[in-house]
Amino acid sequence: MAGEADGTVTKAGEGVYDLRFERRYGLPIDTVWAALTEPARLADWLALATLDLRVGGAIVLDWPEMGDRLDGVIVALDPPRLLAFTWSEPDGAPGSVVRWELREEPDGCRLLMTHTLVRSGYLLDVGSGWHTILEDLPGAAVRRQPRPWTTERARAGRARQRVHADRYRARLPREASEVAWVEWKD
Repeated sequence: MAGEADGTVTKAGEGVYDLRFERRYGLPIDTVWAALTEPARLADWLALATLDLRVGGAIVLDWPEMGDRLDGVIVALDPPRLLAFTWSEPDGAPGSVVRWELREEPDGCRLLMTHTLVRSGYLLDVGSGWHTILEDLPGAAVRRQPRPWTTERARAGRARQRVHADRYRARLPREASEVAWVEWKD
């Protein structure tokens, strides 16, 4: 996939893919780090969250309106530059890893997010999902008033994700692009 906004997909092994997004934010690194690690900030752009911010600590991301929940473990941590955690697959297959790296720049910071997936079948859903979610991160990082998760907010995000999925389908490796869209159950 081409372009910074669209991210990239590279084959990292048999059935293993790295989905990578890079974003530049005109925000201090500590502000973006808080959006990645503080439950109230995570709820603004990603999911309801609880986390024990240490290597080996639990991270739980919950999307009750969508009936989804992730139970992961933090596998790497170097505040405010690195956070990585396991990401459970929807069908119970061995989990993948999500890695967030931040680098200070003169007028803000650069974020590199890599999601290493162990199954190609979720590339379309996951890639378009991260693209949609990352659109919300800068506003959430500076928002002073948390936005509650509602069914309407979840549906609006899923509708935006479908638009991105249509663009992604043609760019993914053939074995991933042939997989059906994972539908959200109302």
